[in-house]
Amino acid sequence: MYLNVKAHKEVYLFLAQTSAVKVEELTTVNKVRLKQHIGNIHEDDLNKIMNRVKWGFDL
Repeated sequence: MYLNVKAHKEVYLFLAQTSAVKVEELTTVNKVRLKQHIGNIHEDDLNKIMNRVKWGFDL
C-alpha cells in the first residue's frame, strides 16, 4: 500500500503547493510551538491518513 496521502492546493487553499502527508515520517508537535492555525484536513482525507497509519504500523 502507498503510504503517502496527497493534499491538493486546489482543495486546501492554505497550501502554497500540492503536498503529501508522508505517513512513515509522522511526528508529534506540541501545540505551544505552533504560531497560528492555518487550516483543517477534510474528514475523508483524515480517514485515508488514519487507515495508512494503521496499515503502516501494523495496528
